[in-house]
Amino acid sequence: MVKPDYNGGSIANLMSSIASACNGKTPYANLRGLDINEIKNSRNIILLVFDGLGYNYVMSHKDSFMASNMKGKMTSVFPSTTASAVTTFLSGLPPQQNGMIGWFVYLKELGSVSPILRYCARGGSAPFNPEIAEPEKLINVEPFSSKIRRNSYILTDRIIAHSNFNSVFSKGSKTTAYREGNMHDMFRKLEKIVKSKEKKYVYAYWPCFDAVAHDFGVKSAKTRKHFKEINKRLKKFMQRIRGSDTTLIITADHGHLDVPKNKVINISKDHPKLYECLSMPLSGDVRAACCYVKLGKERQFLDYMRTKFKDSFDVHKSSDILKRNFYGLGKPNPKLSERVGDYIVISKGEWVFIDRVMGEKEFDLIGNHSGLSKDEMLVPLIILRS
Repeated sequence: MVKPDYNGGSIANLMSSIASACNGKTPYANLRGLDINEIKNSRNIILLVFDGLGYNYVMSHKDSFMASNMKGKMTSVFPSTTASAVTTFLSGLPPQQNGMIGWFVYLKELGSVSPILRYCARGGSAPFNPEIAEPEKLINVEPFSSKIRRNSYILTDRIIAHSNFNSVFSKGSKTTAYREGNMHDMFRKLEKIVKSKEKKYVYAYWPCFDAVAHDFGVKSAKTRKHFKEINKRLKKFMQRIRGSDTTLIITADHGHLDVPKNKVINISKDHPKLYECLSMPLSGDVRAACCYVKLGKERQFLDYMRTKFKDSFDVHKSSDILKRNFYGLGKPNPKLSERVGDYIVISKGEWVFIDRVMGEKEFDLIGNHSGLSKDEMLVPLIILRS
């Protein structure tokens, strides 16, 4: 199991290095082995994030353009999931400060567990009304643009470009949207941004590798085909921006592993004696679940977990996980302690730990993440210069 390395080896430290290169700073140390002097004078500094594209996956395709330009590896944050890690890219701060403890976040202010990136309640409800549930107050994190002294751009899929969640982090940046799921349009618009004359920082995000890995599995032929397409278009893009004085940093928010159906534990469906111990639906994520336990049910909860699932999951007091700096270093977000519950269930091996509320579809993901395995936690560091 790989613990996040916030002392110089994580994506939070990468963001600190980028901030330094842009005459800014974050509270975290710079990334070990990355000389900011090599990038700070570039007219264009681009961070290109391929959601779900872990280091181990890239290096299993050693003949690929990305593997041949690999500079090293970093850890993601905990949990190794999009809501936590992408918010690290968008704010420069890990969950200790950004407060995003997984795909599902308990929002005390709304009395709701929310898939926070969709800004709604669990069960597929309509999005929260941003005039009432103000995103800036619920998320309460400053964007990365506020930490740097450089023109800032965000390039992302139009389906999320102007979402309630993204609106918090797009302040101070010029947001450009590409056509949904269209890689050609993403690189075309990134090229146009690069060729504008001012010195700039660009955050670009591609979500579709993650989606394919979820639906078909990270080991599938469809995922491999998508990876090949990324490499082909990336190589062509670098040729087209030759001479533009660009440093392109490529990484991911997390990696993936495939989960067999018989290793998906649905406690609301198959383990009622365990589920009755909880006072709220699970939050956090499917391989790092936050559990709010009813008063008087703690012993039943722990006995059940340690008897039925001793070889599948580790159970930790949430306060211990906080003390051990899994979420980050330094002063925590004031909402963090209320969002992590009483206990955190962390998967061993390939297991997934879920429940289901009314209105949610059955869990059918093949590729999964948010745990502490090498496949999930290690992300690539690729640096290309035009």
